[in-house]
Amino acid sequence: MMCKPTANSYSYQSNAGPELVKNSDTTGIDEASNSPPRNKVRVAIFTVVGSVAVNTALKVIESRDDLEVACVITCSGPRSKRSEQHIGVAQALYPIDPNIDIIMSNKKTKYATLMEAYEVDLVLTCVFPWLLPPSLTSNPNIRYGCINLHPSDLPKYRGPNPLGWAIVNGDDSICVTVHRMDGSFDTGPILAQTSFHVGVNDGIFDIMRNGEEAFQFAIDKAITRTIKEDPGDSQEDKEASEAPCFCPEFRLLDFEETSLNVHNKVRAWSRQPGYTPGALASIEGKTVRIVKTFYCDDDERSNPQSNSSDLPGTVVARNEESGDFQVQCGDGCLTVLEWYEE
Repeated sequence: MMCKPTANSYSYQSNAGPELVKNSDTTGIDEASNSPPRNKVRVAIFTVVGSVAVNTALKVIESRDDLEVACVITCSGPRSKRSEQHIGVAQALYPIDPNIDIIMSNKKTKYATLMEAYEVDLVLTCVFPWLLPPSLTSNPNIRYGCINLHPSDLPKYRGPNPLGWAIVNGDDSICVTVHRMDGSFDTGPILAQTSFHVGVNDGIFDIMRNGEEAFQFAIDKAITRTIKEDPGDSQEDKEASEAPCFCPEFRLLDFEETSLNVHNKVRAWSRQPGYTPGALASIEGKTVRIVKTFYCDDDERSNPQSNSSDLPGTVVARNEESGDFQVQCGDGCLTVLEWYEE
């Protein structure tokens, strides 16, 4: 299916290969298209991360006889943090199913019209940078409403950066929640929750990949409850905590902190929208961007060159062949595996 062309919207053209084609109208389905059968729940996926769409939402929908993908909505993000992630959504989905319509639009006012055009019964958001407008969350024509996948133990870590703060705080497991959307960030009734283990050296991409089964489980359970018109379980606001975006100053590493704290900050900065991967540090008088470190709590193995007289931030050992080096922190050394001069 293709939408009529309109300015400010892009539709993924299934017969043109993996590229985004500008359209000029989103007022309705092409008259030549046959109306889809209504014996399945039609799901619109809102996402800016292609791997999440393919490996979680799409897998769940395709595994069930009662669901089908209506369309996928993506965007380039807020004006202050524009990205090209929407291109990755098209590139990830096209090899799987070239018949899925993928629409890129930064016009939230257009979303309700698109949902009507594609006869959407349920909206599922999975890593989407914007709060959906009331024209979607309170739209009676979207039969089963809007639900959201959020990688935290809601009401803990409400906000846009739950994984970042979970890593900084040293959490050894990640919870996955799917909840109804009620017009505020991450506050709606809970439909499903589960969790999975996180390794001490896992970055955000590792966590997203390792959590795919948990994401699928939560989405599947939540959709089942949703189409049974289960209202979900209300959140306890008194237990809520916030997970805002990191501020630029938080990107700077302080080697007087423990090696684990420094390591966790590097892990958390492995993916932050609007930034190149990595935390910033001053090493031997140069500003470097540290993308990956390795932490081991076995002092003898991970810190063979550590000396209590070395000042925090001192490079105490270097592998000339690989470029890896060890830097002194407040309680020992940390191995730096990937870094770049700024």
